[in-house]
Amino acid sequence: MAESDFNPAFVIPVYDHEHAIRATLLGVLEYQMPVLLVDDGSSKPCQTVLEQLADEFSPGFHCCGLIRTVAKGALKAGFRYMLEQGFTHGIQIDADGQHDVADLPGFYRLLSSSHRL
Repeated sequence: MAESDFNPAFVIPVYDHEHAIRATLLGVLEYQMPVLLVDDGSSKPCQTVLEQLADEFSPGFHCCGLIRTVAKGALKAGFRYMLEQGFTHGIQIDADGQHDVADLPGFYRLLSSSHRL
């Protein structure tokens, strides 16, 4: 795959993880790739945190988007949005911190060296 054909981004579905999402987001932002936060029908306190994070990180080098879905549609909506925006690959990581961001370089290498998974 040519480097110009490779345009990955992270997608993070969020459902009421207002206490964990900041740490998760900061962890993935270290990899300097675009990030899409997808609200999967969270409560108002979590929505508020997501809006604050989107405002905080949107103007910078990293693109941090926020879209809202009806419950249980986050991944589908997130990946659809990413395709519409021209991204070629999506790396999904859970908002609650259960995925280790230290594993991300391995996923990146796998994606960047292959046309298909």
